Amino acid sequence: MKNYVKQHIEQGSYGENPVMAGNSYSSVHGWADRLIHDSLVFSHRENDYTDETFYEGFHSHDYYEVVFYISGKVEYVCENDVFKPLPGMVIASLPDTMHTARLVSDSKYERYVFYFKRDFFSYCGEQLSLPAFFTAYGSYGALQPDEALFEQLRTLADAADRAAAQGSADGRALAYSYIIQFFALLGGESDLAVRVNDKLPENVARIKKYIDTYYTTIEGVSEIAAYFFYSREHASRLFRQYFNITLSEYLMQRRVAESAKLLLEGQSVAQACYAVGFRSVSSYINAFRRITGCLPSEYKKRR
Repeated sequence: MKNYVKQHIEQGSYGENPVMAGNSYSSVHGWADRLIHDSLVFSHRENDYTDETFYEGFHSHDYYEVVFYISGKVEYVCENDVFKPLPGMVIASLPDTMHTARLVSDSKYERYVFYFKRDFFSYCGEQLSLPAFFTAYGSYGALQPDEALFEQLRTLADAADRAAAQGSADGRALAYSYIIQFFALLGGESDLAVRVNDKLPENVARIKKYIDTYYTTIEGVSEIAAYFFYSREHASRLFRQYFNITLSEYLMQRRVAESAKLLLEGQSVAQACYAVGFRSVSSYINAFRRITGCLPSEYKKRR
């Protein structure tokens, strides 16, 4: 997860002169990202958000993301599904899955966030099992704990946060143990997986499906809007309402995500570039680095 830190330093998420204190990086958004392990970043986040200040948008990345929701007027969008959480819901997104939180109305949004690579869950050379609900929908899942489990999970998350805040190797090791216990509890609760959820509104889902299907040949936002007999402004407003990113940015995100799969299948950087609709290798490399935090060639080596 050092690449996660590197990417956010480059994006300015830790300010102009980022300072690491005990493997913690202070975000400009008001929380500390804690590098507990080379393969895990953990943070406790609590923010007062409005439409103007909420910044998260539809995105994907090459690591796992788990959000332990505490409070706030938000929904979670994972590909075409919408989850409306109660306190304690745990949302898991696998690598390369498009997802985001969506602010429903102004509120204080509190959650614990875990970003990790698969090898975080290894012991003496063996892979530990991930909670079964992670893949309830194929590449993502949600679990709604009962009140007793919620309290256990929050106790462990709070303990991990306090331990990590010590800024020492001992504190990080202690935080690591609490986090392993956190996921171990989730592992035995697959019967609490959320199986009923909402779908995206039909008009929004149709726009997304069109991009997901024709991303290799779409010329731009005007083509998308014209296909649905919308004005460019109306189509963009509809899409941004649910995903908090523009149509053009989503098109770019989808192309990069699909190209990443091709890279892992053995295609060259140039082959992947043109296969997903980019016009030049240089524009592809710039987009890939901005979205993933690394070059396509580096991505192939890492994965």
